[in-house]
Amino acid sequence: MIEVIQMFPDDKAAEIWCAELRWPDGPQCPHCGFANVQSGCSHPCMPYRCRACRKRFSVRTGTVMSAAKLGYHIWVLPLTLIRTSI
Repeated sequence: MIEVIQMFPDDKAAEIWCAELRWPDGPQCPHCGFANVQSGCSHPCMPYRCRACRKRFSVRTGTVMSAAKLGYHIWVLPLTLIRTSI
């Protein structure tokens, strides 16, 4: 557990890990599935925008994390436990 906490010193590092876990081949729109996505948008909590349907989204969109107000660094521990359990 200590290793997981040390791997993610801040929320941004945990967000990057969650994005790589969700989209290993790069971000895809959770609304239409289109892979041509603009990243780094100016919206503070929706950093991605689909070029097809033009909807904004984040790593949390369409997941159990979407309604929670917890940071990504809180979610990495249960995600790690789920991934490593047999």
